[in-house]
Amino acid sequence: MTTATASKPATTEKVQHTDTPDILRQLVAARRKAKITQAQIAAAMNTTASAVARLESGGGKKRHSPSIRTIKLYAAALNCDIKMELVPLETAKNDN
Repeated sequence: MTTATASKPATTEKVQHTDTPDILRQLVAARRKAKITQAQIAAAMNTTASAVARLESGGGKKRHSPSIRTIKLYAAALNCDIKMELVPLETAKNDN
């Protein structure tokens, strides 16, 4: 049985993904800077331009966070990679 403490959430609690909006803004900015269309990104990701538009707008009506795989595919379409870093919560709070 898992119990929650003040510093550690129970395994059934959802974790907030606060970096998702920032990474989406970075992807869109990089796409625009490279003068690449949503249709070109979509072709490279083997998806549709409307799916890329939903991703860029934050998930549409369902508002789900994109998977790491999806973010990596988008980045690869821009000839970029994603760097992820694990930091203690106290450090992350102080950086904001």
